[in-house]
Amino acid sequence: MSRKIRGLSISALLLLFLIEVYRAASQSVVCDEAYSWQLYLSHPITAVFTNFTAANHLYATLLSWISFHALPWPVFAMRLPTVLAAGWYFVNIYRLCSRLFSKPLHFVMGLGLLSLNPLVLDCLVVARGYGFALAGMSYALVAMVDYLSLGGKQRHIVKASLGFSFSIGTSL
Repeated sequence: MSRKIRGLSISALLLLFLIEVYRAASQSVVCDEAYSWQLYLSHPITAVFTNFTAANHLYATLLSWISFHALPWPVFAMRLPTVLAAGWYFVNIYRLCSRLFSKPLHFVMGLGLLSLNPLVLDCLVVARGYGFALAGMSYALVAMVDYLSLGGKQRHIVKASLGFSFSIGTSL
């Protein structure tokens, strides 16, 4: 695949990531975020580990609690861990598509399908665990593709296991 296609794809994903950062900084708080704030972020950190409900997306809640209490911008700070997970997701889908598709059209279409879905973009900006789940799953998929195409090294299985466990563990 040409360097031009790869460069344009990286630029598009970077632009999409910047749009997600802008959305995290400017959009109003949604109901799920307010509920999570009420249950966890407004209480001591022990609430994250003692109050288990469906609203407790463990990794996202813990990291949101830390950034919420460490940074001066409350709404953006609450969403910052999920926005960083969005960056991780974009890197993973780029890696996945570059491994799976050798034709430029297929590569670009794969990136578009994985990144431009409005529901996915919403999950990558809201302070919940869905962005972490997508990032962990995409990391695991890259590791599985590497395992199948690079001769079955055990480190790829370990990476896939970590990615899938992170994906599942974030929203038990």
